[in-house]
Amino acid sequence: MKSITNILYVFLLVAMTFAFQSCDNNNTSDMQLDGDTCIETIKINGFSGIIDQKAKVVSVNVSTDVDLENLCIDEITLSKGATCDYPVGTKFDGTVPRSIKVVNGNVFSAYTVSVKHDNVEFLTFTLDGKYSGSIDNFARTIQCFVPMEANIKSMQAVFTVNEGTTVTPESGSLIDFTQPVKFTATLRTAVIEYTVTVVQDDIVADAEGIYRQFLRDRGTW
Repeated sequence: MKSITNILYVFLLVAMTFAFQSCDNNNTSDMQLDGDTCIETIKINGFSGIIDQKAKVVSVNVSTDVDLENLCIDEITLSKGATCDYPVGTKFDGTVPRSIKVVNGNVFSAYTVSVKHDNVEFLTFTLDGKYSGSIDNFARTIQCFVPMEANIKSMQAVFTVNEGTTVTPESGSLIDFTQPVKFTATLRTAVIEYTVTVVQDDIVADAEGIYRQFLRDRGTW
């Protein structure tokens, strides 16, 4: 009797195993997990986006006359078989980053889309290799203090700007700073003037020089 009970127990275990496998196979067969979910190309207000597929980030630079509050998806190309919640014709406010969800079967990806105006920025500005300018990228001004004995009629301006920006006069030029000088910075549709002013002031210039030497001594300059 005991052996019959054991046989029935084994039979029951085998039947349950097949039943579970059958259920798993049925659930898996309905899932579509092999589709790609990429944004391949995108245009917003006529401007193409730069897509980082690894980070799932889309960056779009638009001209300075575009209203960021009223943007439109002009073109979007997705992986074969995929759809998204921002199809062609979608209008949106781009003053804050937006998330676009791309779905293919039971797989999805979320891309963060950031739209910004073309913009220029000065990163560093130095005269004669030792007098650093104070840069205000909001006001578009640069001010530099130099000692009274400095020859401001011919000073070499060396500067760095954000990637892609060109500037006139160019970095390394010898310039007369007896009056404020206009520097024109250009990046695609952004054309912006900076006013550079040189002030001769021994006290301020000496204080800045001492501070720079302090930073050098600490290895942070």
